[in-house]
Amino acid sequence: MAKLTFQILKQLLLAHVIPVDFQAIERAKFNLLLRAESMSCRDFILLLKKQASKGNYGNRLEEQLCDRLIADITNTTPVRKLLEKKDLTFSDARRICEQHDDLTAEIW
Repeated sequence: MAKLTFQILKQLLLAHVIPVDFQAIERAKFNLLLRAESMSCRDFILLLKKQASKGNYGNRLEEQLCDRLIADITNTTPVRKLLEKKDLTFSDARRICEQHDDLTAEIW
């Protein structure tokens, strides 16, 4: 019977128990998220951020969030504002979408 040190035994057990990296699956889930008609922009952004945190985007996180937010907008008014803006950041996109939601909510 071979004798294993605690460190080696611990490494073997952790290698067996810790799941394989599911980064591609989490990124696919992020890219497939859809904003329900009744969902506010703020709620959709929270959903995007939650899912993006599982995708390990690193320093590209803001860019991915911005692109995904723009891709899901169905109303042409905020899309036009977003696409006209040079060097659009996620903060800018978020602000424009939230303002549009607020204006729409006041009208209805």
